[in-house]
Amino acid sequence: MVKNESIEGFLGRLSSESPTPGGGGAGALSGAIGCALGRMVAHLTIGRKKYAEAEERMIRSDEKLAILEETFLQLADRDEEAFQHFVDAMKRPKETEEEKTARKEAMSIALKDATEVPLAVMETVLEAFPEVHSLAISGNKNAVSDAGAAANMLLSALETGAENVRINLASMKDEAIKDDYERRMESALRSGRDALEAIRNTVRSRVEGTERKTGMKEITVKYFNEQIERLRYVDGKSDWIDLRAAEEVTMKAGEMKLIPLGVAMALPEGYEAWIVPRSSTFKNFGVLQANSFGVVDESYSGDGDQWYFPAYAVRDTVIHQNDRICQFRIMKHQPELVFNETDVLENETRGGFGSTGVQ
Repeated sequence: MVKNESIEGFLGRLSSESPTPGGGGAGALSGAIGCALGRMVAHLTIGRKKYAEAEERMIRSDEKLAILEETFLQLADRDEEAFQHFVDAMKRPKETEEEKTARKEAMSIALKDATEVPLAVMETVLEAFPEVHSLAISGNKNAVSDAGAAANMLLSALETGAENVRINLASMKDEAIKDDYERRMESALRSGRDALEAIRNTVRSRVEGTERKTGMKEITVKYFNEQIERLRYVDGKSDWIDLRAAEEVTMKAGEMKLIPLGVAMALPEGYEAWIVPRSSTFKNFGVLQANSFGVVDESYSGDGDQWYFPAYAVRDTVIHQNDRICQFRIMKHQPELVFNETDVLENETRGGFGSTGVQ
């Protein structure tokens, strides 16, 4: 087992002419190291008065990362086993037609198993990223660079997993299964890269001391599950903040569904949230926002007041948990207005339609 090996012993096997352990095992080990680094940040935060408010969250993140660290180590072992099963399948006899058929079926099964392992590594990375981000936000500031390093180790596991999936897909004959694996891989890559960018921005802002700008509002957010990516305001980019699907949603063309976004917020008095699709929502998922433009005011702030995205599908589609499907910004309420009636407006008539005035 990888967990019982010395570093020198594992590296010796890794550098040998044996095909195992290989990139899959090394990637899974990177994930375990990322979790361990994250746990170090938690341990450097827990018990310190300065971070007392964050202690409960630090303990939860430490416990979750400990579980994921063990999962990565188990996946490193599974990667070796899956490769050996494929090798054993290739060595099966192929003299008769029956033997050829049995060998082909055994290789197909082994190849699927060998693809499931790196996909599991990638999906485990997605479970670890939110914990590392919480550590970057609330953990001991002196260790925030270690949270960044943890995220980079997790990125290595993510990208290595994708490389192993791709090489297996090249040999896969079942197009339906192949398409499903490719979809899961691409979805994990998108979500993971987004999560990494958010963590890096958080680390950078804390290192530079710019995490709290004068006048910045603090919003209290409830998350409805542990898997949903946490909201992040990314300074220096668009001030629209991405919202994600809280669960997997399957839709048929012509169907309308309320997609849960996994969050409820206590907005400051006098403010409201505007919710609109992202520019890529229609292209990626084939859905339209049924109400075109959503508004959530501060009265919708109860414990069960989860936000939803009303989606209308123009084609069959699947939206996966943590896919970015819409965005929001916080706006002040419109000030009180008085409307004064007149018979004539003294401005010149422009004509046309829209801002260009083109008729």
